[in-house]
Amino acid sequence: MNPQAILILFIVNLNAFIGSYSEMSAGDALEKLAAMSAPSCTLIRNGGKIVTLDAKHCVPGDVVVVKTGESGLRNFNLGQLILIG
Repeated sequence: MNPQAILILFIVNLNAFIGSYSEMSAGDALEKLAAMSAPSCTLIRNGGKIVTLDAKHCVPGDVVVVKTGESGLRNFNLGQLILIG
């Protein structure tokens, strides 16, 4: 077999390997970013127990614990919140 053909086959296979690896790494990175950006909140429930849950599990009657620098209140209606110091 021609040495140039062997070199071309090697380069094509190397390119396929690198492309597959890059795609797999990008998929893993997207999954990690999605997990990091999932909205969560700290609540006081059931007689004073402090729990951290996904924001979709908040129900009327939950007391939301808000700390300085948190940006979670953009999804809450302030008319439904009771703010305590």
